Amino acid sequence: MKNPIGTVVPNSIAAPKKTAKKLHHLYPNTTLADCQKVTARLYGHQDWFNLENAIKLGIKADLFDEDLPNEEYSTRLNAQATLLAKELSDVDMDQAYPPPDKSIKDAQSLLMGLPQELRLESAAKRYYQRMAYLYIVEYGVTNKKAKSKREYPKYISEFEIDIVNNLPKTLAAWWDKNIKHQPEVGKCLQDFELDVNSRISLLNFGNYWGTLCMYYAQVIPIEMMIGTSYLLAERYADITMQVLPEMYELQEKYKNAEISAQEFIKEQDKLKQTYLTSYYYAYPRDDFLEVQHAQPEAFLSNAEKTVKKLYKVKS
Repeated sequence: MKNPIGTVVPNSIAAPKKTAKKLHHLYPNTTLADCQKVTARLYGHQDWFNLENAIKLGIKADLFDEDLPNEEYSTRLNAQATLLAKELSDVDMDQAYPPPDKSIKDAQSLLMGLPQELRLESAAKRYYQRMAYLYIVEYGVTNKKAKSKREYPKYISEFEIDIVNNLPKTLAAWWDKNIKHQPEVGKCLQDFELDVNSRISLLNFGNYWGTLCMYYAQVIPIEMMIGTSYLLAERYADITMQVLPEMYELQEKYKNAEISAQEFIKEQDKLKQTYLTSYYYAYPRDDFLEVQHAQPEAFLSNAEKTVKKLYKVKS
């Protein structure tokens, strides 16, 4: 059976090296050597040595992403995401990882805190599923040219981009004031480099902060937990609505008077909800997904209150 990725040979080893380093950053429990091997396989080669050799010899290769027909590109993308998820996080892209049964009542499990650990374990698998797919889409490993960094303006968000951009440092200041016995966490928050133009970065920070919200649920106010998650989720949805074709198609229908303004707003809100759900699917607090579906207005309200509390400004 033909490898759906094909065999792609970049012009130099520089791009694969960057890919391996990025993967090592996103998958800190792996080694750089692991990431180099996976990078080689994302190009369709057996290992790093074979990839280097193919570049040196200028071996005839398959097409880059930009030159592939849409169907073949989609097949390659899915194969790369599947490989990445399996090799670096032992996650199957075709498997569902629902939260554990909330009715667990085993006394020993409760004593050991296992339900919480099981919830985080399931959430981590969903996170790595989403991360693998986004990584291939956002960075385009087998593109001919590296994807240029793009800045996404505020589109459907209720909050200014700077509010999300400053979230790690703002939460760090709150942490240092309210949870003084663990300054190392405040330092990690302070040093986190959040890129508000990257869905990967928004997902990554949400995974870290959401995990803290699980472990410190008795200390972090629920209003803040919900509010901060919504700020991240809404920015994620905002970017997604600017990169996927569904929104463009909806705009065209409105421009061509195929739908009314009221219908446009209704469909736009549906898309926003879909992409909010996409973010919460991979969020450590699995209960937020269920509640956000039932009470979306409560999440927006908590985000507004959180902004006023943390930033001392009006949203």
